[in-house]
Amino acid sequence: MKAKENNFFRRKRSIEFNILVSCLSIMVVFALLLSLLSLSSFSEFVNNTSEKQTKEISSQIVHNYNNYIATIIDTYNGIQVKIDNVDVEADAAVTRSYLEDFLLFKTDVTNLSLFSLEGELYATTTNLTYDAEEIVYQAWFERAVKDPSLIFFSNPYVLHGDFRILVSKIVNHNRGTEKALLMMELDSSPIIELAENANLGQEGRILLLDSNYNNIYSSIDDKETYKAIDVVKKIIIGSGNAQINGYDMAVNVDTLPNTKWKIAIFINIDNTKAVQENYILIIAIIGLFMVVATITIITFTSRRIANPLKALEKSMKKIEQSDFFVVEPVAESSQKEVASLSNSFNLMMNRIKELMDRIVVEQNAQRESELKALQNQINPHFLYNTLDSIVWLIENDKNKEASEMVVALAKLFRISISRGRNIITIKDEVEHARSYLIIQSFRYADAFKYEFDVEEEVLEYTTMKLILQPLIENAIYHGLKNRIDEGLIKVRAYREQDNVIFTVTDNGYGMKEEKIEQLYNNFQNPHLSDGVGLKNVYLRLLLYYGKAADLKIISELDEGTTIQITIPIKRSEQNVQN
Repeated sequence: MKAKENNFFRRKRSIEFNILVSCLSIMVVFALLLSLLSLSSFSEFVNNTSEKQTKEISSQIVHNYNNYIATIIDTYNGIQVKIDNVDVEADAAVTRSYLEDFLLFKTDVTNLSLFSLEGELYATTTNLTYDAEEIVYQAWFERAVKDPSLIFFSNPYVLHGDFRILVSKIVNHNRGTEKALLMMELDSSPIIELAENANLGQEGRILLLDSNYNNIYSSIDDKETYKAIDVVKKIIIGSGNAQINGYDMAVNVDTLPNTKWKIAIFINIDNTKAVQENYILIIAIIGLFMVVATITIITFTSRRIANPLKALEKSMKKIEQSDFFVVEPVAESSQKEVASLSNSFNLMMNRIKELMDRIVVEQNAQRESELKALQNQINPHFLYNTLDSIVWLIENDKNKEASEMVVALAKLFRISISRGRNIITIKDEVEHARSYLIIQSFRYADAFKYEFDVEEEVLEYTTMKLILQPLIENAIYHGLKNRIDEGLIKVRAYREQDNVIFTVTDNGYGMKEEKIEQLYNNFQNPHLSDGVGLKNVYLRLLLYYGKAADLKIISELDEGTTIQITIPIKRSEQNVQN
């Protein structure tokens, strides 16, 4: 039986079979996702229920306050009916008796007073006196006069340890021909009783604030009241959550009509949180079990799929990262498709190895041929210009200068030939450039000067030969040839980090930005021949150094031009080669 089981697991199976097993595992994950969605829905239901309950309680309490405010409005309407046919200014005693009659029925009203719109007192139920000049600037007076259609509730104030509220409104008298301001002073006890009698459930709280968020009444501990006020300020109106007195609370904030007071209801939702946490715990246990089971199945299945592919990938990366193309056969897999892929890969690698060996030989030959061809493009050009200068000197009986020029030409060609080497020391390259400048300075009758600034350190490094001479030639023919005053060519060579920098600078006319861009474009276009000297140098650098080398053109009109070449550092004892 055991032998049969081993054969079962070792048998080559298709990828389709393994995918089928994986899909079955994914179904388990899908069940887990359903559990999470169920949890999310339950949580949303609990939260919505808590929010709805809080809003309903808040709505009921606001309704109770609205009923109380309605009784205040009814009182105003009743007084309005009584005094409508009375000239309150002329019949102050009658008016006062009407006001006192209303106090018998409204125990929460402590004072009723009637004023002219200029602040003069018509009648009052107390013995208090009022200064008309001060009253007209009181908020309860100004607001009522400003909008006669509204009843104004002032912010509460403390009198003899009790909260009092002033309510004011414009009323008609003397058969509706004149207006007065009726002020009612209320005891806040009914307001507090409404708050205390509200059914807020276990640990529920209520907070009543004026329009400036000052505390009118709070059933919350003093140290927590300021925290609750901050919560109300953030919510302004609507629902939210907060932690008050150590409990999680659902909060609902409403505004009482006519007063602009804020009433905040805090309902304890710890019980609903406990139900939600128990549900989460049950779902988490089930989900954890499903996750563990799913991970086990997927791990087993994925390894059977992935391990052979990883072995194939490892072989590919080894080839990719290796400097040399070495073929290592990939072992056969237990899966038919992967085994077939491995065999094809092994055959393909062997074939690629054969082709690459052939390409390397062909490319090396082609590269050497291209370098020599590019080099040979320059030599005839040098020779033609130099011989032309020597002929000119001899014809003008300047034999000494011609002799010096021939010596410089000999040095020039000795370094150019370099025993067939394409790579020479920077010292030889600089000497080659110096010989070229000697020749050209004779030819142009000292029309320009030249300077060399070469760091001693770089002389023994190597470079591709004949990269400075084309730059100098370019500077003479395009930068200085037609100058009226004396020109200057400066050649520099210095080290910068792991590179050697060559620069050839002239003080000629310079170039426009468009011309520089055109030269760069010519470097990339094999069909354009403008700037052949620079292009020749650029192509040779690219062939030998690749992206490690660079050629830049820096120029300003009427200032001059600098050609900069960057090559990586290579030492002579290691890199001068045939």
